[in-house]
Amino acid sequence: MQGVAFSLRIDRGPDEVLEAPLTLLVKIFGPGTMRIYNAVLQGHRVLFVGCNHAAGDVCRLALAAASLVAPPLSGVVRRRVYPYANLTDLAFLEAPGYIAGVTNPVFETNESWWDILCELHLSDGTGRVLTAKEKREENERSRGEHAEHEREKEPPYASLDRAFYAKVAAGCGHYGERWVRTMFYEYTMDIVDTAIDHGINSHLAASVIQANAPRVHRLVATADWAAEAARFLDPWRGDETVDPTIDPSTVHASRRGVSGLADLTTGRVLRNTVRKLRNGCAIELEEEEEMYQILVKTLTSEPALQTLLQLLPEDKGGINTIAAGLLSASTLVKVSTVTLLQRMERFPSTKPAVRALNHFLNIAFCRAAVLVPRPHIGDGGEVRRSSTLRPSSLANLPPPPAGVPAGRRVSTSAVPPPPESTPPTSPKNPSP
Repeated sequence: MQGVAFSLRIDRGPDEVLEAPLTLLVKIFGPGTMRIYNAVLQGHRVLFVGCNHAAGDVCRLALAAASLVAPPLSGVVRRRVYPYANLTDLAFLEAPGYIAGVTNPVFETNESWWDILCELHLSDGTGRVLTAKEKREENERSRGEHAEHEREKEPPYASLDRAFYAKVAAGCGHYGERWVRTMFYEYTMDIVDTAIDHGINSHLAASVIQANAPRVHRLVATADWAAEAARFLDPWRGDETVDPTIDPSTVHASRRGVSGLADLTTGRVLRNTVRKLRNGCAIELEEEEEMYQILVKTLTSEPALQTLLQLLPEDKGGINTIAAGLLSASTLVKVSTVTLLQRMERFPSTKPAVRALNHFLNIAFCRAAVLVPRPHIGDGGEVRRSSTLRPSSLANLPPPPAGVPAGRRVSTSAVPPPPESTPPTSPKNPSP
């Protein structure tokens, strides 16, 4: 195989099915994709019907529907997806919120078997999404019955879905499959975070939180939500190396969302810290110092750092989100960031993330690593507050950048000047 180049697709976990392209689902169903999305998210029964179509085509679209929400939701593929079903085994009808694919038109006529029907017409590359009520009304019209039906009221989140779909449709052909998956991942995470935190400390506008309220309520009512909520509340659950015995005196509780010892033991504060950094929330300098202190004190093992990287999608900046602390106005944040990055470099699974830093942050890391001596890190992993930096030769490094790219947090909007060194003393015997 020497000299042979080939591509290898790597998924994010057991709930991601890369063989089922979301780009195909979006292309076939158009704006109806969001109706499928909401049905899957809220645990409704979704049936894909492809009469006179290849079973493989129906299977791919059923799996793609699960990929609209998984990841971040887990267990969707294992518990709810039946890519190809038939009349000889109807056990899948008992599964809550199933997502199934069939080619037999008998399923289409039994409206009590499904909540959302997705009709495939792949000969012309289109599809339709219907509810059971809409299907009944269509059948009445086909029989010449013209009964008046009250039009269903549009849900409050419909405008959010239209705006989101417009973005996806505009970039689908240009950015490709991975970008589309990341868009749906982030869209779903906003809803999940609202369900967990009830909109507290959210980067979303109050109007968006209010509009999402109906589907948040239905998401919480699904059968799998209890297990999902526990996993999202504490992504580090089961990681024995996240220290649960942190001295409260070394990590101050913040009035802006950083809690005390009780939350640190569950990992909730870690999740909230990463979420606020990832979403680019406005952060004051004091809170930023506390947040980086928490990350340094608790994320000391390879599994803990791996979980951190899982919460930072590469498509949204990856570890650059944390490395942006190198540009903070706070010495404490700089030292904390260097500590985290150096810790990642020690482990084979997390080292590539540091190697993938963009050029701008890589320069800042090299400069900060030279300026900040390791004795600033305490024996317990804490970073000691200090304003003294040891100057070193930076002749081979480019000068500090004049500013920070757009999108930085307000507390790190400018690069601090290098510390002033002690002025040299005059020589005893100056030359004339």
